[in-house]
Amino acid sequence: MSTELRPQFVCGVGASAGGLEALEHFFASMPNNTDMAFVVVQHLSPNYRSMMQELLSKHTRMRVAVASNGLQLQKNEIYLIPPKHNLTVFNDKLMLIDQDHSHGVNLPIDVFFRSLAEDRKEEAIAIVLSGTGSDGTRGIRAVKEQGGIVMVQEEPSAKFDGMPRSAIATGLADFILPPDRMAEQLVAYGQKPFAVRRAASQLLADTDELTRLLALVRGRCGVDFSGYKESTILRRIERRMGVAQIDELKDYVRYVEQSEDEAQALFSELLIGLTKFMRDAESFAALCDKVLPEVANAHSGKDGPLRVWVPACSTGEEAYTIAMLLRDYLDEHGHKHLVKIFATDIDRRALEFAGAGVYPVSIAADLPADMLGRYFVREGDGYRVSRRLREMVIFAAQDVTRDPPFTRLSLISCRNFLIYIKPDLQKRVLSLLHFALGSSGFLLLGNSETVGELNSSFAVVDATHKIYRSRGGGRYAVAANLAPLRVPAKPFVPGRSEGPSVERPLVARASETLVQQFGDPCVLTTEQGELVHTFGPPTDLLRVPPGRASLSVYDMVPNELAVAMSAAAHRARTSKQSVTYRSVRVAEYPGTTYDLTVSPVTRTGGEQPGLLFVVRQQQATTLEGKRQSDTFDASEALQDQLRDLQGELQYTRESLQATIEELETSNEELQATNEELLASNEELQSTNEELHSVNEELYTVNAEYQARIGELTTLHAQFDALLSHTLVGWLFVDRQMHILKTTPEVRKYVNVIDGDIGRSLTDISHNLDYPAFFSDVQRVVAGEALVERRVRRTAVSLSDVLVRIVPYKVEQSAIEGAVVSLLDLGAWPEPTSR
Repeated sequence: MSTELRPQFVCGVGASAGGLEALEHFFASMPNNTDMAFVVVQHLSPNYRSMMQELLSKHTRMRVAVASNGLQLQKNEIYLIPPKHNLTVFNDKLMLIDQDHSHGVNLPIDVFFRSLAEDRKEEAIAIVLSGTGSDGTRGIRAVKEQGGIVMVQEEPSAKFDGMPRSAIATGLADFILPPDRMAEQLVAYGQKPFAVRRAASQLLADTDELTRLLALVRGRCGVDFSGYKESTILRRIERRMGVAQIDELKDYVRYVEQSEDEAQALFSELLIGLTKFMRDAESFAALCDKVLPEVANAHSGKDGPLRVWVPACSTGEEAYTIAMLLRDYLDEHGHKHLVKIFATDIDRRALEFAGAGVYPVSIAADLPADMLGRYFVREGDGYRVSRRLREMVIFAAQDVTRDPPFTRLSLISCRNFLIYIKPDLQKRVLSLLHFALGSSGFLLLGNSETVGELNSSFAVVDATHKIYRSRGGGRYAVAANLAPLRVPAKPFVPGRSEGPSVERPLVARASETLVQQFGDPCVLTTEQGELVHTFGPPTDLLRVPPGRASLSVYDMVPNELAVAMSAAAHRARTSKQSVTYRSVRVAEYPGTTYDLTVSPVTRTGGEQPGLLFVVRQQQATTLEGKRQSDTFDASEALQDQLRDLQGELQYTRESLQATIEELETSNEELQATNEELLASNEELQSTNEELHSVNEELYTVNAEYQARIGELTTLHAQFDALLSHTLVGWLFVDRQMHILKTTPEVRKYVNVIDGDIGRSLTDISHNLDYPAFFSDVQRVVAGEALVERRVRRTAVSLSDVLVRIVPYKVEQSAIEGAVVSLLDLGAWPEPTSR
């Protein structure tokens, strides 16, 4: 094609319900000499003829054409998608593909945007206008990845804001404007598409300014991009300069210094990652065949979860893809491994999106239908990740080039990240990944990536799909590469507990009890025997046990006393009353006995948050006066406690068994109900998607018909005005000679009134000396081309009347009736010669 006709940019314009009005405003404001080609992609009904070509032609001077297969794009022209087809572009030629609804909802806007991004790269422009659903959301990501720009209609100006809202939520829109203001921005961008139409070496010459710009981004956003390849960085900076309409790098640096929003926009630009579910399906198939079986088998018999890491995960599609494949394999082969997939990125906004787990309906084009049904739930205009899948993945902010890695990993998937960073940083990241894998872990890279200089540290598993296995021994060079671990620490305050404090109310209540009853040294514990507070000087019986620290009072006293305290505590909790054991003997202190009293310490309301233990050494005189029945018998106490515990255990078992049986019954009923609901939900979702698609198509058709009706109404009014003010009488009849329409002038010749519409003409009298009037009309209706007569009116001394009877047709079809015109020749003056 001649370079004079080749468009500088190709604009893909996506619209659906409510898009006709937006398209009319957009093209009405667009000049006809922009050096751009426009491709309009809509959701069209396959059962109705689109009138978009005629309607849009009234709002622009550019040529409007319906796309055909192989049609060459030319500048200053508009191309429309035809019904029943998807549209792609290849080498500036439009290609038509029959729509296939067997895989779910058809998304023609996404299809075209993706092909446009691949074909025109930074010369692609994606525009999203009014519509429901989320078509176009995935496509704009591809356009941004290739360096194009994205425009989205402002939500308040859209009749249906579903598509604009979904596109804006991605954070990828360069301009958010009403349609009539988009033209101005497009023209300005077309005049200076990239601020830098110079060789990259000229930008690199501005080393100081480039360094200053990257330092600004690092200071504002906390990420250092100096290790990324210059070509990647400069291309993204060029694009932002073009959007901002700034020519020089130094001016752009100054602009970023003054604008917090532009710094964030540049940061987001540098982070754009092309990702989708099941991207490079062949690589994932190789992963399932060669990696997952070994990973699952190697983890058998090990404690802890099977651990996977997905660095640079972007919006989470790859992490969820691996989770689904791993879950499918484990379930199919009966493995019960707990799985934890760590998905990390430096883009917190992307992580929030991934963590929410809600994706547009366009993912149906990327995932098999059975996998979509198992792991996603339809929710509004998108799909939400199921809880079972979401619990497998942990999203966290992490810079893989600087922060410490995860360890003891079985698999790392780091795809299409290394291609963006310099060789030195690549080596550093690969060393870190090798360290994280340990021995025999697997590494999956992108199709254009290799392990480079670390080939001695990895064994090749699949060279085609870039799957490697760690050889182990990778700890030598990592320490120098890692940034210090930065963990925010809580200040330690001595004597302060991390949990909720229960000490003050217990102490107050225990003190009251002591004052009333005792006066001896004692200890306050929880119901489980954890030490809370001591009163009075500590007794020799209370000691800190050796080894691991413990606050259990039963560990702090001699065994004999611990048995008595445990038995008394059990009785006190059961009876909710104080229990006293006398003459408790301790082997360490022969000849000495102790009295033990345990009292439950309660709050208002009957709760039992604590126990109060009082141990009092018996005096010799007191001991001599005690009866044998008051003496503590350890074996008897243990037997009593054992019997009580056995009774409680039996009761608990019976209650638990009854509860289990009830739960099993309820669970079976719920499972049956759930299966029915799932089946119904799937049917309803399928029906809803079909109705949603049909509704959009019908709305588009309706909008076109409404526009056409408006035109016809105007034309009808003009036609009536014309007929009403001419000196010619007009009479319209159908094939059955029924009167359809008349004008006031006819009444001079035919005796019709307004109420005669619909009556047969033969029932109406006339004032013409024309006996064959009715038969001539019938002859014309039957097929005669034309009848023309000069007759007189029946009244005397009136001028001649020219009667002309012609047939009329609708769009070259059969004759639908006749038109009779009557002209009074006397009303027209004879022409005079000059």
